[in-house]
Amino acid sequence: MSEDEIPVEPESETPVPPPVYEETPPAAAPSPYEIKPGSAIYNAAGGVDCEVRPPHFSLPEGEWIPFEAIESDANTASADVYARLLDGEAGPIAPYVAPPPVVPSSVTRAQARVALFEAGLLAQVDAAVAAHPYELVRIWWADALNIERNHPYLVAMAVELELTEQQVDQLFITAATRV
Repeated sequence: MSEDEIPVEPESETPVPPPVYEETPPAAAPSPYEIKPGSAIYNAAGGVDCEVRPPHFSLPEGEWIPFEAIESDANTASADVYARLLDGEAGPIAPYVAPPPVVPSSVTRAQARVALFEAGLLAQVDAAVAAHPYELVRIWWADALNIERNHPYLVAMAVELELTEQQVDQLFITAATRV
């Protein structure tokens, strides 16, 4: 063998498998959105409302912007913030609390009468109106197309029947749902 020749080892009878390289997955990049601790609350749609500081906003120190995090949002920041909120990163998520129903300012006469009937008050109201000394009250009750929550006759009738503000409000809320 000359100096220029490279020695070659004889091939072994058992093949040697190629080396296995373990692939290390890249570390997940932290979300750039800073979440305000204690700001998370579930919303009616199933997402989580919170306050965040996005990196691309120049907010003064201590200021936050409202943000809705949704699990299956195409916006990756939203889905990421949602997952981080579920992991407890910003503290516990407050449950959703439905807002109180809005008391309508008026309902139709028919709606009012149905609600009074369902509450067992219709006969009592009709009797009080019939016994009222002012003819205008009787005309109003018989012919009004709409009953307004703050109409002076209605307010006076509620006092006469010893109905609380909350009871009258509930009658209007109920009436608004009747056809």
